[in-house]
Amino acid sequence: MGHSLRHRLLAALAGSAHIPDMTMLNDDVAGYFEDADQFVDVNTLGADRLEAQYLPWKWQAGTTPDGRLLGFPVDTGPAALYYRHDLFPQAGFPGEPGDVARAVSTWDDYFAFGTGCSRTPWRSNRASTSTGSTGSSAAKRTFSSRGTVR
Repeated sequence: MGHSLRHRLLAALAGSAHIPDMTMLNDDVAGYFEDADQFVDVNTLGADRLEAQYLPWKWQAGTTPDGRLLGFPVDTGPAALYYRHDLFPQAGFPGEPGDVARAVSTWDDYFAFGTGCSRTPWRSNRASTSTGSTGSSAAKRTFSSRGTVR
Protein backbone atom coordinates (compact mmCIF):
# COMPACT_ATOMS: atom_id res chain seq x y z
CA MET A 1 0.00 0.00 0.00
CA GLY A 2 1.35 3.44 -0.85
CA HIS A 3 2.50 5.68 1.96
CA SER A 4 -0.24 8.28 1.39
CA LEU A 5 -2.95 5.60 1.44
CA ARG A 6 -1.43 4.08 4.59
CA HIS A 7 -1.34 7.49 6.28
CA ARG A 8 -4.94 8.23 5.29
CA LEU A 9 -6.11 4.87 6.65
CA LEU A 10 -4.23 5.34 9.93
CA ALA A 11 -5.68 8.86 10.26
CA ALA A 12 -9.20 7.52 9.61
CA LEU A 13 -8.71 4.80 12.23
CA ALA A 14 -7.34 7.30 14.76
CA GLY A 15 -10.26 9.65 14.20
CA SER A 16 -12.86 6.89 13.89
CA ALA A 17 -14.22 8.60 10.79
CA HIS A 18 -14.28 7.90 7.06
CA ILE A 19 -13.05 4.35 7.60
CA PRO A 20 -13.41 2.32 4.40
CA ASP A 21 -15.60 -0.76 4.32
CA MET A 22 -12.74 -2.68 2.75
CA THR A 23 -9.07 -1.96 2.18
CA MET A 24 -6.01 -3.74 0.85
CA LEU A 25 -3.08 -4.01 3.25
CA ASN A 26 0.43 -5.11 2.44
CA ASP A 27 2.74 -7.22 4.60
CA ASP A 28 2.63 -4.62 7.38
CA VAL A 29 -0.69 -5.85 8.80
CA ALA A 30 0.87 -5.97 12.27
CA GLY A 31 1.07 -2.18 12.11
CA TYR A 32 -2.72 -2.15 12.43
CA PHE A 33 -3.00 -4.54 15.37
CA GLU A 34 -3.46 -1.73 17.88
CA ASP A 35 -6.60 -0.76 15.92
CA ALA A 36 -7.85 -4.37 15.70
CA ASP A 37 -11.15 -3.42 17.30
CA GLN A 38 -11.98 -1.36 14.19
CA PHE A 39 -11.53 -4.34 11.86
CA VAL A 40 -13.83 -7.30 11.38
CA ASP A 41 -12.24 -10.55 12.49
CA VAL A 42 -12.63 -12.40 9.19
CA ASN A 43 -12.54 -15.68 11.11
CA THR A 44 -16.09 -14.78 12.21
CA LEU A 45 -17.03 -14.85 8.51
CA GLY A 46 -15.63 -18.36 8.03
CA ALA A 47 -12.07 -17.58 6.97
CA ASP A 48 -10.71 -19.94 9.62
CA ARG A 49 -12.07 -22.89 7.58
CA LEU A 50 -9.59 -22.00 4.81
CA GLU A 51 -6.46 -21.72 6.96
CA ALA A 52 -5.09 -25.14 5.91
CA GLN A 53 -4.89 -23.89 2.31
CA TYR A 54 -2.32 -21.21 3.21
CA LEU A 55 1.28 -21.14 4.31
CA PRO A 56 1.34 -20.89 8.13
CA TRP A 57 3.63 -17.84 8.17
CA LYS A 58 1.40 -15.96 5.73
CA TRP A 59 -1.72 -16.73 7.74
CA GLN A 60 -0.04 -15.69 10.99
CA ALA A 61 1.09 -12.37 9.47
CA GLY A 62 -2.54 -11.15 9.58
CA THR A 63 -3.41 -12.68 12.95
CA THR A 64 -3.35 -10.57 16.10
CA PRO A 65 -1.80 -11.97 19.30
CA ASP A 66 -5.31 -12.72 20.59
CA GLY A 67 -6.20 -14.70 17.41
CA ARG A 68 -8.22 -12.20 15.38
CA LEU A 69 -7.57 -12.42 11.63
CA LEU A 70 -7.46 -8.85 10.33
CA GLY A 71 -6.15 -9.53 6.88
CA PHE A 72 -6.95 -12.36 4.55
CA PRO A 73 -3.76 -13.43 2.76
CA VAL A 74 -4.10 -12.82 -0.96
CA ASP A 75 -0.58 -13.50 -2.20
CA THR A 76 2.79 -14.78 -1.12
CA GLY A 77 4.99 -12.72 -3.41
CA PRO A 78 5.58 -15.21 -6.22
CA ALA A 79 9.13 -15.47 -7.46
CA ALA A 80 10.81 -16.63 -10.62
CA LEU A 81 14.22 -18.09 -11.30
CA TYR A 82 15.88 -16.70 -14.40
CA TYR A 83 18.98 -18.48 -15.59
CA ARG A 84 21.23 -19.02 -18.59
CA HIS A 85 20.33 -22.51 -19.82
CA ASP A 86 23.59 -22.62 -21.78
CA LEU A 87 25.75 -21.89 -18.73
CA PHE A 88 24.07 -24.07 -16.12
CA PRO A 89 25.20 -27.40 -17.64
CA GLN A 90 28.78 -26.09 -17.90
CA ALA A 91 28.72 -25.66 -14.13
CA GLY A 92 27.17 -29.07 -13.48
CA PHE A 93 23.57 -27.87 -13.07
CA PRO A 94 20.55 -28.93 -15.13
CA GLY A 95 19.76 -26.65 -18.05
CA GLU A 96 16.29 -27.65 -19.18
CA PRO A 97 13.37 -25.82 -17.48
CA GLY A 98 11.68 -29.01 -16.20
CA ASP A 99 14.95 -30.30 -14.75
CA VAL A 100 15.65 -26.98 -13.07
CA ALA A 101 12.11 -26.89 -11.65
CA ARG A 102 12.59 -30.35 -10.14
CA ALA A 103 15.99 -29.32 -8.72
CA VAL A 104 14.44 -26.35 -6.87
CA SER A 105 11.00 -27.70 -5.93
CA THR A 106 11.25 -26.53 -2.29
CA TRP A 107 12.62 -23.39 -0.67
CA ASP A 108 15.40 -25.46 0.94
CA ASP A 109 16.34 -26.77 -2.52
CA TYR A 110 16.21 -23.23 -3.91
CA PHE A 111 18.58 -21.85 -1.26
CA ALA A 112 20.96 -24.81 -1.61
CA PHE A 113 20.88 -24.37 -5.37
CA GLY A 114 21.71 -20.67 -4.99
CA THR A 115 24.65 -21.50 -2.74
CA GLY A 116 25.95 -23.86 -5.40
CA CYS A 117 25.48 -21.22 -8.09
CA SER A 118 27.58 -18.76 -6.11
CA ARG A 119 30.55 -21.10 -6.56
CA THR A 120 30.29 -21.40 -10.34
CA PRO A 121 33.02 -20.53 -12.88
CA TRP A 122 30.98 -17.73 -14.49
CA ARG A 123 30.44 -15.90 -11.18
CA SER A 124 33.88 -14.28 -11.43
CA ASN A 125 32.96 -12.87 -14.86
CA ARG A 126 29.77 -11.26 -13.58
CA ALA A 127 31.38 -8.01 -12.45
CA SER A 128 33.23 -7.43 -15.71
CA THR A 129 30.23 -8.20 -17.94
CA SER A 130 27.86 -6.00 -15.95
CA THR A 131 29.92 -2.92 -16.77
CA GLY A 132 29.85 -3.53 -20.54
CA SER A 133 28.22 -1.21 -23.02
CA THR A 134 24.44 -1.38 -23.37
CA GLY A 135 24.91 -1.64 -27.13
CA SER A 136 26.67 -5.01 -26.85
CA SER A 137 25.38 -7.96 -28.84
CA ALA A 138 24.55 -9.75 -25.55
CA ALA A 139 22.13 -6.98 -24.58
CA LYS A 140 20.34 -7.34 -27.94
CA ARG A 141 19.66 -11.08 -27.68
CA THR A 142 16.11 -12.37 -27.39
CA PHE A 143 14.72 -15.67 -26.20
CA SER A 144 12.55 -18.14 -28.05
CA SER A 145 9.53 -19.79 -26.44
CA ARG A 146 11.81 -22.71 -25.42
CA GLY A 147 14.16 -20.31 -23.62
CA THR A 148 16.93 -20.57 -26.19
CA VAL A 149 18.93 -17.48 -27.11
CA ARG A 150 18.43 -16.11 -30.63
